[in-house]
Amino acid sequence: MLDAPGEVVEREKLNLERPDLKALARKYHGSRVIIECGAHSPWVNRWLTKHGMEVVVANPRKLRAIWDAD
Repeated sequence: MLDAPGEVVEREKLNLERPDLKALARKYHGSRVIIECGAHSPWVNRWLTKHGMEVVVANPRKLRAIWDAD
């Protein structure tokens, strides 16, 4: 988890199971979540969006370009 200036404030592993995602959505309601595109990203995106989070799905092939951009 990052704060507004981009500093790491918390690290945790998260299982892609609905109870864990629900806890995440409750704890960080309204936050932006960045997930890597993959087999689970469509349903995780829909589920988290439905539970009040802003979700961005990132293409792993483009992450270096995104990271290096201003």
